[in-house]
Amino acid sequence: MRRLLDICLAAGTLVCLGLLYGSVVPGRLNGVMLLAVVIGLFAVPIGASVGIGLLLNRTTRRMLHETTQAHPVRCYLLVGVPAVTLALLAFHVPERVAFRLWRGGFDAALADFRRGEPVEGRSIGPFTIVKAYRDGAGGAYFAVYQGTDGIGPDTLSCGYCVEPAANTSPLGAKYWAPRSVGGGWHRFVVSDDWH
Repeated sequence: MRRLLDICLAAGTLVCLGLLYGSVVPGRLNGVMLLAVVIGLFAVPIGASVGIGLLLNRTTRRMLHETTQAHPVRCYLLVGVPAVTLALLAFHVPERVAFRLWRGGFDAALADFRRGEPVEGRSIGPFTIVKAYRDGAGGAYFAVYQGTDGIGPDTLSCGYCVEPAANTSPLGAKYWAPRSVGGGWHRFVVSDDWH
């Protein structure tokens, strides 16, 4: 049973590290989350049925009790690592840390962009500026991820902006609610569906 716990802990930790790395760039995990929801629709009921069946089995209950008594740290880690990962993802901690580390690169790109120099395709740490936009009020928008918004033809853009407009952006209006990440910069998620 100890070997099984070690395998589950290693696999779970690798998945959690992959999710944390993937969440550094806003929007990158959108497809993964959709896949997780679809899989979860099938896995949760099946897993719950199997789990309840196993817990009703007397031998399994005894084995689980012995395992938790013999290896409490492994059992706590098996639950704790995903819980901490979920909390970090919920508050966008990896993305916030990465942006703060490479904010100087975004400041330099902003200066170049305002001088009229091209910044699209520029890599800044883990980020790559896919598209750069400006609005009539002096706002600058750097999309670091662009993908589909659901199943339709709409494009979802995620990135960072300075002096954003209040109600809309040059990239669209749906989901538009920029959030401050410090230093005058804002994180945005927006779809080019204008409704």
